[in-house]
Amino acid sequence: MEIKRVYEILNNKEKVEVEYKSRPVWIQNLENSNEAKIGFIDDFKESTVQIQDLIEK
Repeated sequence: MEIKRVYEILNNKEKVEVEYKSRPVWIQNLENSNEAKIGFIDDFKESTVQIQDLIEK
């Protein structure tokens, strides 16, 4: 995913399906230009990941 799309998702009130390593996540915020803080939907854990590793479904 590109950083521009992450901004669009964060500023959009509609639900956007995003996955990280085949697991559904929500993007909580941007940490910097390469990383985003995410929450896993299936177990509510959080992680900071590379934006390029996020996939929009």
